[in-house]
Amino acid sequence: MKIVRSILSIVAGFVLILALLRLWPLVTGPDIPGESLGFGFPLLFWTIGASVAGGYAAALLAGTREYAHAATVGFLLVMASFVSMHQQALARPSWYEITVGGIGPISAMIGCALRILTKQKRR
Repeated sequence: MKIVRSILSIVAGFVLILALLRLWPLVTGPDIPGESLGFGFPLLFWTIGASVAGGYAAALLAGTREYAHAATVGFLLVMASFVSMHQQALARPSWYEITVGGIGPISAMIGCALRILTKQKRR
């Protein structure tokens, strides 16, 4: 049963990140033809926030060994960044994918640390 909870916590954290990233166009509005694709620092900060939330969620659902679960979510971010870089080719700037691959895992670990800091201590 512990393995199922671990897998579900990792999947839930990663799916939360993906869901939050899909909300980006709703926050910024539709793209204007001929304009840039919106890949800039606001999207980067949104991605960092989504990664923090995903790491927090994974740690919250895991219950124990929170850092290992958040680190796995971070590893999935690196893999997703690599796959996205390969698929998107010229549609996205390479600096964005490289930065997400670098700071995504750190952000997930910060989310885990926030969970641990806000966790109730057992007496």
